Amino acid sequence: VRGTAEEAKAGRERARKMVVRVLEVAEWLLSDHRPAVRANAIQAVGAATLALRAHPDTLNPLLHTLWPVLSRRFRDESPFVRVQAAALAGALIQDAPDFLCARVHKSFVPAAAESLRQPGSSSLSLALRHTLLSSLSAIALSVPRHAHIQEVVAITCDIAGTCLEHALSSTSPSSSSSSSAVLAEQLQAVDLLAKLADHPFLPSVGDAVWYALACRFGPDTPSPDAPPTLISSSSRVAPWRSSAVGSLSALREERGGG
Repeated sequence: VRGTAEEAKAGRERARKMVVRVLEVAEWLLSDHRPAVRANAIQAVGAATLALRAHPDTLNPLLHTLWPVLSRRFRDESPFVRVQAAALAGALIQDAPDFLCARVHKSFVPAAAESLRQPGSSSLSLALRHTLLSSLSAIALSVPRHAHIQEVVAITCDIAGTCLEHALSSTSPSSSSSSSAVLAEQLQAVDLLAKLADHPFLPSVGDAVWYALACRFGPDTPSPDAPPTLISSSSRVAPWRSSAVGSLSALREERGGG
């Protein structure tokens, strides 16, 4: 039995070393001049990091080394590579939220906003927008529990603002609906609301969420060029904002009572 246990341990160590080697090779290939190679390297990173998910002491230093070259793929000249990179960002934030939260917010969210502003009706463009929105949703809902409230608010509002802009400017009803769906997920996320309940000024920074929901579900559809600065006075936003503020107030009272 002892021999079997030792053999199993040795096998796990060999597997770990192999996965680490995959990430080391992928780091080099992420800068290859061929888009297909860069895309395959991104997929390899995704598989390897998933295998190391339960071993943050090994995974986090590797991600630290990989991040500079990996983050450049968020603005890759190839849309196909950007699709792969966006999907990986959404997966990685779930594998290592504590370690990557700030990094993803700083590098991926602005790149996603830029990509969402680019026109295009090809199947690849649609796939890119869908993947970007899915990853933004994953990032918004994966904020670490111990994150500072200012960081929580910054991430939430940046993602909400990005999705709001896309929802209002998109000429595709399905794409606009997908953007609004991300905002709806943010509003319905109990854990996220619990974090934001600590911030006394949330109603002022959360206007983008409530307005986008009004755009999506309200009886009237605002014009695409409606200035965001006027959203707090919009009659359509009132029910959604009231509901959100009520949910936050209930959370605060529950905490105070506990």
